Amino acid sequence: MSQIAIDNARTNERLSMFLSRIDENEPVDNVFVDLPLLKELMGRRTVIDGGRQSMIIVETDQNSTVDSFEGNDTFDTSVQDTTQTAVFAYKNYGATVTILWEEKRETATDDVRTFDLLRHRRNSALMSMKDRMNSDMFVVSPASKDLNSLPFLITTTGTVGGIDSSTDTFWQSQETTSVGAFTSNGMTNMRSLWNDILRQGQGTPDLTLTTQAIFEAYEAEQDPDVRYENPDVLARGATSLVFKGKPIMFDADISACELYIINFDWLKFVVDTDGQFTFDEFQTPVDQKSSTAKLVFRGQLITTNRRALGRLTGVT
Repeated sequence: MSQIAIDNARTNERLSMFLSRIDENEPVDNVFVDLPLLKELMGRRTVIDGGRQSMIIVETDQNSTVDSFEGNDTFDTSVQDTTQTAVFAYKNYGATVTILWEEKRETATDDVRTFDLLRHRRNSALMSMKDRMNSDMFVVSPASKDLNSLPFLITTTGTVGGIDSSTDTFWQSQETTSVGAFTSNGMTNMRSLWNDILRQGQGTPDLTLTTQAIFEAYEAEQDPDVRYENPDVLARGATSLVFKGKPIMFDADISACELYIINFDWLKFVVDTDGQFTFDEFQTPVDQKSSTAKLVFRGQLITTNRRALGRLTGVT
């Protein structure tokens, strides 16, 4: 008489459950970190419905016919070409969530379920995608299928949106390289960068984003005993800091020695309405007893005015 093999792994796991007190209703996250840039972008996102790319009409030069005149002077009637188009193709990200029929049955009721397995896998896929995207937005040279990044968009070089900033200098960001030690050069360069952005006449920046090391160096420069407009922000042990009245934050994905000053009027996160971290319905293949759903994102990080954005590099 044949004997049915016992699944020792599953039996031991269930026995452990019976003998243990369950202290958490869901798996405890020991993997993911905070994603400040993506949070800011999603909170300010521009939602579009369809399309292949975003095209921006960019003002590139002044009208050269402007001049003083008197009497019957002749006016310059030359045709003025003072615009170009910047084009940003949308990018897609995808992930899958699969659950076996056996797993569905093993977690079917409260009597045998310790946590919602399917909800956990959906959340894990979502957080994994967000983590990948936040990381991609700090890559120096984005891969062809990936989102644009801050180092790619906010600099003085490169072809962005089809416009070559080496020849079209209006399409350059404000940038200071080789800053050096923050203790001696950081605050001066931050002020200069902020003012360089203001001088463009495109509004006030919204956020300073940097590394944890630079954030802590900036924090060390603040004097909690000086009277500030909002003393709670700079009190000893404060959980938030500001620069020029706007938040300064750090992101774990930023490359070492970099700091960005961002105006979200000119840095936009364009997201397709059907690709806002959207889950498809679960589907079951005809030849397998499992179900799979796809998670998708579609959009792009774009700039409509590079000169209104700035960064420091080489900050130590």
